Amino acid sequence: MRGPTAAPHQGRPDDPASTTRTGGGLPGFRITGLTWPRLAWYQEILAIIAGDALYEVIRASAPQKAGLAFHNAALLTALEPDAVSDAEVWLRGFTANHAIVTYLFSWYYALFHLSATVSVLVWLWWRRPHGYARARTALFALTFGGLLIFWVFPVAPPRLLTPEAINALGTPAIAALDGTGGVSGAVSSMVNPYAAFPSLHVAWAAWCAWAVWANVRSPRRWAAWLYPLGTIVVVVGTANHYVIDVLGGLFLLLLAVLL
Repeated sequence: MRGPTAAPHQGRPDDPASTTRTGGGLPGFRITGLTWPRLAWYQEILAIIAGDALYEVIRASAPQKAGLAFHNAALLTALEPDAVSDAEVWLRGFTANHAIVTYLFSWYYALFHLSATVSVLVWLWWRRPHGYARARTALFALTFGGLLIFWVFPVAPPRLLTPEAINALGTPAIAALDGTGGVSGAVSSMVNPYAAFPSLHVAWAAWCAWAVWANVRSPRRWAAWLYPLGTIVVVVGTANHYVIDVLGGLFLLLLAVLL
C-alpha cells in the first residue's frame, strides 16, 4: 500500500522561495529566476553597498562627451510636441523667478531621491517580506539599465544648455546642484552631468510608489503616486530633465517590473 500523498507545497506570503506573484498590479505574472530571494538583513545591506559602489564606479567612468550629449539632447527634444516644450519653458521660468520655489525644489531634488528609496526598501524588508525580493530586484534592474543608457547615449540636461540655447528658450538655466538653495557642491561632484535620459530620479520615485501600491491593501494606497508626480514637477522645474527624460524613466521602470 502506498503511504499518504504529501500535500503540495503552498508558498507562504513571507516565504522568499515562493513562486507566487507578490504584490498587485500585474495579474498573472510570477516571480521568476530573474528575482533573487530575500536575504538576511546584513546580506541585503552588503548587496546594496556593493551595488551602490558599482553604480558610482560606472557613473564616474562614463565617457564625458559633451558634444554628443548636447547632440542627443537636441534629437530627443525634437520629438516633444510644441505644447510640451512650452510647458517646460513656463515651469522653468516660474521656478527661476521665485526664490522660495527654487530653494524648496533644489532641496527636494537632492534629498528625497536616496532617502525615500532607502526608506521604502527598509519598510519592505521589515514589514512586507513577501514583496521585498521582487521590488528590490526591479530597483537594481532599472538602475543598472539606466547606467547602461548613460554610457552609450549621454544626454545633457536643460540646465547645461549654452547661453544662446537658453535665450532661445526664454528662461535662465537653474543649476540646482551647484549650491543654489543651500545644496552642497559636493553633491554636484557625484553626479554625471550628461545623464539626463532616462530620469532615474523619476524612475526611483515611481518605483517607491509602485512598491507601496503593490504591497498595501489600503484604499488610500493611491496617495503613494503623489510622490513621483511631485518629483516630475521638480526635475522639470529645476531644468534637470526634459519631459521626454521623465517618460524614459517611467518606461525603464515598466520594463524592470515586467522582467
